[in-house]
Amino acid sequence: MSNATDNFNRPNQSGPGGNWAGDTGYFSIASDALEITSNPSDQRMIYYNAAFNANHFSEVTFGTVANVSMNGPAVCVQPGGKCYRWVYYSTEGYLQLISGNADAATLGTVAGLTANTGDVWHLDISGSTLTCKINGVTKLTETDSTLTGGYPGIAIIGAVNNGGDTYTLWTGGPLTAYAHAYTDAFFGL
Repeated sequence: MSNATDNFNRPNQSGPGGNWAGDTGYFSIASDALEITSNPSDQRMIYYNAAFNANHFSEVTFGTVANVSMNGPAVCVQPGGKCYRWVYYSTEGYLQLISGNADAATLGTVAGLTANTGDVWHLDISGSTLTCKINGVTKLTETDSTLTGGYPGIAIIGAVNNGGDTYTLWTGGPLTAYAHAYTDAFFGL
């Protein structure tokens, strides 16, 4: 499978529409962007409903960074509620890589980082290795084998003020397609 991409360029609507599945009621399309519209009491996620291999990535581009708290790209999204997620806690000023759902385990933390409009957040899994990047720069690498398979997507967590945060682009797919696209772009192929 090749990469899947969604630029959210469609009429305003409740839910993400398109090929998205999962907890769609916490998201909407507004002004050609995916908006987080509700504050769940626990983790909620959407995933791109297509066949992906076990080694895949999820990447989001921030549109508006209003109250970004506890949301970001997710991999190994399991219908029913578990995933790995790379999220920003604006009230605390750090990013975390987290595994699971209500029984979540923090795999790693990076302090002193903020989210900005236009930032590209990337999370991938290869075997049991998870890599978190911001704007192409690796910020955290951890190993965990709790979850396998699943889908790339987007996760939000907890009863926090997520409203107003938007994403203008999402891309996900197999790591082989991602690596190939990067190599071609780098070498001008």
